[in-house]
Amino acid sequence: MGDRSRPNNVFVNPLKFTTLYLPVFLRLVMLIRKAIFLFNFFIFLSPLRNLSVFISPLTLILFVKKLRVKDILIFFLWGIISILSFIELNGVIVLNYIVSSLLLFPFLFLLIFHRSFFSSLTSYRVDQFLCFFFHVLIINGIVGLIQFSINPADDSAIGFYGRSGLQMHGLAILYVFSFVYFYTSDSKYFKIKSFFSLVFFVTCFYGIGLVVFSLSLLLAIIISSKNKIRAIFYVMVLFCFMAFVIFHVNRSAFFYNINNIVVFFGAVVSVFDNSHYYDYYVPRKILVFINYVDMVRENPSLFVTGVGGGGFNSRAAFLLNGDYSSLSFLPTSVTNYHFKYVMPLWSKEILSQQYQDGSMNQPFSSFLSILAEYGFLGIAFIVFMLSRLRSYVLGLLDYSDDLNRFFINFIIIFVFIIGCSDNIYEYPEIIFPFFIVVFWLSKKRKSV
Repeated sequence: MGDRSRPNNVFVNPLKFTTLYLPVFLRLVMLIRKAIFLFNFFIFLSPLRNLSVFISPLTLILFVKKLRVKDILIFFLWGIISILSFIELNGVIVLNYIVSSLLLFPFLFLLIFHRSFFSSLTSYRVDQFLCFFFHVLIINGIVGLIQFSINPADDSAIGFYGRSGLQMHGLAILYVFSFVYFYTSDSKYFKIKSFFSLVFFVTCFYGIGLVVFSLSLLLAIIISSKNKIRAIFYVMVLFCFMAFVIFHVNRSAFFYNINNIVVFFGAVVSVFDNSHYYDYYVPRKILVFINYVDMVRENPSLFVTGVGGGGFNSRAAFLLNGDYSSLSFLPTSVTNYHFKYVMPLWSKEILSQQYQDGSMNQPFSSFLSILAEYGFLGIAFIVFMLSRLRSYVLGLLDYSDDLNRFFINFIIIFVFIIGCSDNIYEYPEIIFPFFIVVFWLSKKRKSV
């Protein structure tokens, strides 16, 4: 009879269970979190990085320990803005909104809940993860240079990054983050690696990225530097260095990018000169903005409400239109606005051409997609949250470190402007490293 009561002894002393097994359980949870976090960084540099769309939300949710009331209210504010965009939606178009929300989730989540996310990262060795990530990126750049020496084409220096997603454009942006990471280190060897990161960035031949990079440096100088003339001089020297490298490594790419700059500014001038509007070649990256203005002229309320998520030129709109890159497991779903104003700029007929007319003719823009799909309130919300993020990370610097402050300003400006020319806010492999690098910069301490 006495033996039958022994199984109940397991519940007699819960303190013993807590002291023996709970620390092991918590340790296991911590290891799982670290593994998911590290895996996220790994897939960003592999052909599997499209999986980051599904893995990043899981990672973010795991890293949230507590939510502030203010953050919840801001989240509901975005929900109200999204509901307003539903005014232009009907039945099947809800699918576009769901896909759009999924793709934007990592960016919006980190913008809104950055305090909770950053505070939870303090228990992790973020510097170890970043060091691993960017050294793998350096190895990728070396492999890319070898590939380029064998086949000196504009898009050959990809290393093992693969050709899915943003391809060379996304890789170039990661090299910018790598440059910032290594340059802000105290190690002279890291300074050398920052130089190579710039070289790898240039070998991507991302013309718009090079222009945005230089413009972001100049704007960050105006905001951050005390001696602005000297700083601007250094930026000009850096820009001349990049131009020198491009000219001697690939002259055709050099003149191609110069021509793109001339065409871009010429097209902008022609837009404001109605008498010569059709006398100058206007790239489709500009035409999509012109088409947005025409759409708003026809229906002014769209400026406030937008056409609904996935309804204009977002990544979701392109993935679901059946012409660009249809998701085979989902039905084709196209809004009238996308069909009328965007698809003629980026259809199968254009995609079948060699090189697809170049990046100047890609009608992609996170800025425009949010403005067109979620209205003025949506883009104002994004700008407000980016400025809120900047104020928060600068506030984490408990000392005067001009270099870190400069690069925090630079990265946030860079991500905002590059979002005007590509749909990068919907790519976790770009947005996730952006937030981690900004957080790492804000937590650095100057060595005495």
